[in-house]
Amino acid sequence: RTSRRGNLSLSAGAQRIFYTDEFFDDYTTLSSNGAYNHSLSDRTTVGFNVGLRRTDYDNSSDSSTIINPGISIRTRLSEHWDASAGIGVSFADVERNGDSSNSTSLSFNGSVCNTTENDRFCGRVSRYSNSTSRSALVTTTPLGVDWFRKLDAAQTLQLSASVVRYVADDELDDNFKTNHFRLAGSYSRT
Repeated sequence: RTSRRGNLSLSAGAQRIFYTDEFFDDYTTLSSNGAYNHSLSDRTTVGFNVGLRRTDYDNSSDSSTIINPGISIRTRLSEHWDASAGIGVSFADVERNGDSSNSTSLSFNGSVCNTTENDRFCGRVSRYSNSTSRSALVTTTPLGVDWFRKLDAAQTLQLSASVVRYVADDELDDNFKTNHFRLAGSYSRT
């Protein structure tokens, strides 16, 4: 906490991916994030964030670097409704086969939720860029809904559904595009 109304957070991580198929390149990704959030009132918080991801691929000098600054807002619309939204820009630099390419793309996220005594229902959407296993960038756009219900003091039920669109700039696949659909549910009893 930096002040009574302000909060600064920092995080960092690393990920190592291995493949058994020689068609794909193993790679290591280092990431860091920083965010500052400021409470304008009891209902509304605004923020600024920046993320950095660096991916280095094995058996080559290929790499990708993505920098993603953005702004965000979170607000309670009424007693039962709350919403959050963020928008930013992704700056990407990809080194592939000795060539360098730069790109700029829009990133965003948003959600709207309704909460009652026993239920919480949310709709969400986002868009962001990420690295893939073949020194390429993929733009990911998920859209989904989540529902949580407290059945009684000991039981809960949770359902979620989503569709995710992937668009890769992989020149080997001629701008590969695919959609993934997901439906999940869980039941808990304590």
